[in-house]
Amino acid sequence: MELLTQERRPTHAELEGQLARKLGSEDLEKLVGKYSLEDVHKRLDGKAELKDVKVLVEGRIAEVEQRAAELQRLSLERRADLDQLARDTTKAHEHAARAAENEMRGLQERLEADLRACQQRFDKEIRGCHERLEGAAREDAERASAEARAASDRLDQEVRALNEALTRRVDPLGKPVLAMQQELAELKIGVAKEHTALQEAIKKKSDRDKTDASLAELQRGVASRAEATTLDNCFADLIKQLELKANCADMERRITRTEVAAEMSLRPSTMEVRGWLEQRADSVEVQALLESQAQQLQEYHGFAEQRIAEVLERAMSTQASVKELQRGAEEQWLETQRNVSTLHSWSEEHQTRLTALERNTDSLRQQMEQQAATLRDEASGQASEHGASHSRLQDQAAALQQDLEQQQQQWQSGTREATAAIASLRTRMEETYATLAERLEKKVEHVGAKMVRLQEDQLAATRDADEYRLQQAAIVQDLGMRLEESGMVVAAQKQSYCVELGAVQSGLSDLQQEVREGRKGIEREMQARTEGLEEGLSTELHMCAEGLRVQLDALHERTSATEAGLKEERARIRVGWERDMAQHKEATERFADIEAQAAAQMEKMRHTFEETSLRIEGSNQRIDEAHQNIEEANAKMDQMCRTIEKTHSRSLEETHEMIKEANQRIQDTAQQMEATGQRNLEETHQRIEDLGAALTDVDQALQERMGEERANHGEQLNNMWDSVGKLSESQDAAKSSQEARPRRLAALSQVGAGSCLA
Repeated sequence: MELLTQERRPTHAELEGQLARKLGSEDLEKLVGKYSLEDVHKRLDGKAELKDVKVLVEGRIAEVEQRAAELQRLSLERRADLDQLARDTTKAHEHAARAAENEMRGLQERLEADLRACQQRFDKEIRGCHERLEGAAREDAERASAEARAASDRLDQEVRALNEALTRRVDPLGKPVLAMQQELAELKIGVAKEHTALQEAIKKKSDRDKTDASLAELQRGVASRAEATTLDNCFADLIKQLELKANCADMERRITRTEVAAEMSLRPSTMEVRGWLEQRADSVEVQALLESQAQQLQEYHGFAEQRIAEVLERAMSTQASVKELQRGAEEQWLETQRNVSTLHSWSEEHQTRLTALERNTDSLRQQMEQQAATLRDEASGQASEHGASHSRLQDQAAALQQDLEQQQQQWQSGTREATAAIASLRTRMEETYATLAERLEKKVEHVGAKMVRLQEDQLAATRDADEYRLQQAAIVQDLGMRLEESGMVVAAQKQSYCVELGAVQSGLSDLQQEVREGRKGIEREMQARTEGLEEGLSTELHMCAEGLRVQLDALHERTSATEAGLKEERARIRVGWERDMAQHKEATERFADIEAQAAAQMEKMRHTFEETSLRIEGSNQRIDEAHQNIEEANAKMDQMCRTIEKTHSRSLEETHEMIKEANQRIQDTAQQMEATGQRNLEETHQRIEDLGAALTDVDQALQERMGEERANHGEQLNNMWDSVGKLSESQDAAKSSQEARPRRLAALSQVGAGSCLA
């Protein structure tokens, strides 16, 4: 003992080698792991050579504790990384939810704007129609009243002139003159009655014309979307009016000739009157002759005045129709410009969404690259201690990097396709609307040229009216036969008006069906979007909760908060949807009320038209020829309008088809991107679960390893205490072998170093 204490203190390696030489390496390992530190202190008190063993055991225990602390630190870092990855995943879910919510809100706003625009256009058309009907009725009433007063004044003047002429002619005859004056007074009374009947007929004719004008205005107001049909009706009415004006001018000339002939016939010479009286002619024949001539004159004059009034009314209605057509063309051009600006704004909005999507993709890619780099660093730092874990993590990092590259390629390809589709759509839209604008300008120029020509024709017809006035006397006798023929023409006009009324009713039905289908489509789309959003969000939240429930306790609170926020958002969306549905219902009720009012107004006008058409007077053969020309012109205009309408409809269909295809491609790209992102999130969650399981396995293996090492140390200490007795007995032998001690210590050091490495 004294010799051992006087020598230098051996190192841990030397002591371990010495014990290994004496006890063997296996016994030494068992001895070290058997006893605790307190037992070692108790048993090694007062024994100098065993204090080195105590130091050795304490060093080994400190090393094991340091190693366990290092592993615990790595485990905490891995858990922190998993928490960060969970937070990033939650942020990605929240961003996707906000993007879906913004898209749904934008779609809802666009649908509401379209509905409001349609409602405003319809209200504007209805108001314009009512205003035009009221204005036309007032103008027709004033014009008919003025014409009736003028006709009455002219008839009074003619009767007075005729009375004076007869008085001058018959004054020398004495008593027969008095008789003729009495007959003339009776004739005047009959003329007054005829004048009253003529005023009633003029009033009825004015009512009929007013009904026709109101019906035409209503047709133009309701069918404002069918511009070609309105233009066709306008030109047809104008041609009819010009023909009627020409025919009325011809009738005026005939009436003038009849008036001249009647005046000549009513101006007998004095000799003739004396001869009649001398021959005792019956005064009844003179009275009958005067009455027949006056009646014919009154009838022809009234008919001519009526035709002139009709022509003037038709001309004014034509001018108003042309102005309305110009206003409609200007409104159509403004509407086209508004549509172009709206489409440009939609394109910019899609481009903004794509830019935001690219930014989100870049940020997600950077985050995933940072996570992959962190995982690679951690794996390289732990490669010396955990070879298997290192290889597995490296494979996972490589797979994650490959997935990120694939995802980046998919997002880039989708972005390029969407950008190219939007650019192509914008180009085709611009070309289409440029073509429509050119066609509209050409149409407006064509209408202006036709207006100029029609005005010229109207002036020419006015000049020809004086010439035709002298030719009307020749065809007075044919009026009776032609009245029946004109009745057939009136029936044909009545049938055409009924057909036009049916077309107006069918247009209204189509408009109602279109509104109902649009409203149903909006409801279905909003319901589908709402259900898809709720199902997607519920699925994602459920997956997050199931994947991170065991190892990420903090994520549960954020997930609960997120679920509450999403429930509130869904409730808010549902409230907004119910409010929109209430607005749609209110708009539908308003539209039904307007339809009922329009239907009642049309029914009233149809009854008025039917009652008035029963009392329409006929025309002559020139009216038949004019109708033939009008039918030919209508056929040409129908063909031209059908060609224009087909071209316009085809262009609109192509434009709508392009917009639909672009929207479908954008939706497909967005769905593909969403599916890819969802799949990547699921794979990331699976990798997180695998990493958590691996960490759990590593922790469990470390705990088992520490337990085994403690057991081994206890066994080694037990064996060491058993060998203490042998050691005291071998002290004498140790003194004798002191000379060979350096060589043996070197050997034991080599053995100890090998065991430490193992």
